[in-house]
Amino acid sequence: MWPFHKVPPIFKRFLSSFIKKDQIYIFFTLRSVYYIGFLLTLGFISMAFSSSLTYSSTFIFFSFLIISSVKTNYNLYKVSIEKIKQEGFFTDDGPNLEVLVSNRSKKHKFDLYTNHDQLKSHIFSLKPYSSKIIKIPINKPPGIYSLDRLTLRTTFPFELMHSWKVSLFENISLIIFPKKVNHLPHILPLDLENSENKNIDLNQKGNGEDFHSHFPYSPGDSFRYIDWKIYAREKGTFIKTYEKQTRSAFCIQDFHLQELDEKNCSQKKKDEQVTFWLTLALKEGREFSLKFSGLNLVKGKSQKDLEDFLFQYLKWRGL
Repeated sequence: MWPFHKVPPIFKRFLSSFIKKDQIYIFFTLRSVYYIGFLLTLGFISMAFSSSLTYSSTFIFFSFLIISSVKTNYNLYKVSIEKIKQEGFFTDDGPNLEVLVSNRSKKHKFDLYTNHDQLKSHIFSLKPYSSKIIKIPINKPPGIYSLDRLTLRTTFPFELMHSWKVSLFENISLIIFPKKVNHLPHILPLDLENSENKNIDLNQKGNGEDFHSHFPYSPGDSFRYIDWKIYAREKGTFIKTYEKQTRSAFCIQDFHLQELDEKNCSQKKKDEQVTFWLTLALKEGREFSLKFSGLNLVKGKSQKDLEDFLFQYLKWRGL
C-alpha cells in the first residue's frame, strides 16, 4: 500500500515527488479522523460548559496522540533495510526478493511494501536489536522490472496513524525468465555450421574395417549421451564400443521457431521454447548461442552465461 494509491495519477506523481530517501512520514487513517472528531467535540463541550473533567479528558487524549506519534517515529529511525537480493529467476522456480531488515529499536512489528505490489503488505515481527531476511514473492510475468522503492511501515496505538520510512533505489532490476516448456520435442537446434558431425559419411572405411557412426540421438533416447560405434572385422568378430564425446553446440535461430509461427502460437510459447533449449544445452554440457535479427550471442557455457543470454533476450524482446 502506497499512501497515495487512491488519488489521481497526476496528483500521485506530484505528491510522490516530495518523498525523500530514509525520511519518515506520518499519515492519518480513517480511524484517526473519528478520533480527532471526538477531540474536537470534547473541546467544544469543555468551552461551552467549562467542565474540568472535559478539559482533563481532552488533554489526556491529545497528549496520548502526540506521545505515541513521537515514539513511533523515533522507532522507525532505527529500522533500516540493509541489503536486497533476488533469489531465483525462472517463473516455475518461484522467484523471491530477499530483504535484510535490521531493527535497532524496541519495536517488533512492521509491514513491508514494494512499489510493484502496492495494495499488499508483508507483515513480520522482528525482535529488538536483531536482523531478519524477509522473502517477498515476485508474482510478475516474464520481463525486466525496475525496483524503485521499498517501504517500511509501522502503526500507532489503535492504528490512528501510520508511520512510513521509504528506501529509494536506482539501477536495481527484478528479472523474471520465462517458463521452461518444450513445445517442439522433435527439434534440436544444433549448430550445423560448427558441428563435428558435418559432412561425415555414415559408411566410412578405414584399415580394413567398416563401421557405422550414429549421430546424436533425439531427446528421450536411452543412448542420448553417448555415440554408438560397431566395428565389423574380416573374421566376422563384432566389437561394440561406447565412446563419450563432446556434444554438438546449440545455435537457436529464427527458423527453429518457424513451426510455432505456422501454428500462430503466441510469443509467450516462443520465449518458453528458447528458455527450454538454453537450459537443456547447459544441462547436457553443450555450448549455446542465440542468433536472431538484432541479437547475436555466442559460445555460452555456464549458468552465468545462461542468465546473461536470457537477460539480453528479454531486453531484445522489449519486456
